[in-house]
Amino acid sequence: MEKNLSKKIIIGVTLGIGFVVFILVGNHFYSKRLDQVAKDYKEIILDSGWATEEKYKNKQDEEIISLSIDIMEEKLKEKYVFYKIDNNLNAEISEVKKLISSQKYFDSLTRMKGVLKAAEEDFSHYQEANSENIEEIDKKLIGFVEKNGFKVINYRIKDDWAVVTIIAPERKLDPANIVFKRTEQEWEAVAGPGTFFPESFLVEKGAPAEIIEKANDISEKDFSKD
Repeated sequence: MEKNLSKKIIIGVTLGIGFVVFILVGNHFYSKRLDQVAKDYKEIILDSGWATEEKYKNKQDEEIISLSIDIMEEKLKEKYVFYKIDNNLNAEISEVKKLISSQKYFDSLTRMKGVLKAAEEDFSHYQEANSENIEEIDKKLIGFVEKNGFKVINYRIKDDWAVVTIIAPERKLDPANIVFKRTEQEWEAVAGPGTFFPESFLVEKGAPAEIIEKANDISEKDFSKD
């Protein structure tokens, strides 16, 4: 009787110790995995130039992950809107955040990397699809650009219309936009360089809504490199 009781006590104690060890080891690996995921998220942001170390100062792992996702969402959305590329970014980010809520941090990182890769492909396809038009516009601007030392960025093209931004050397002048229309022979400047184009003027010229919307959208930021 006493032997059986002793055996039961020993088994109970052994199981109890095993459970405690299991919890401690599990927590250790969970903490380590969370720490690595947070580092990976932050590394993506820093490598992309979307933020600096200062942004993460005094942040815990969960905060680092949440902040990184917010930054990625903001930057990708800004670029999608700028180029007016159809996307399902909101739905994808929502799924990433659901994984975070379920504490599936590694899964969230894997999914977020997929979102970034898809976005990169979207922007790359946009550039490739318009590479010939961009080259023709560059040829049209080459004399003006070389003479004045301007840089041409942010080609936004819709069918036979385009808006580009020019940046003066050393930022001596404010950035300005030029509106182009493609004729049967070549691309022709319809308006600009300028910083404001009345909607009525562009409507009269036959510009589509996408171009009218972007004509006065001027940014020194080169979205093709972000």
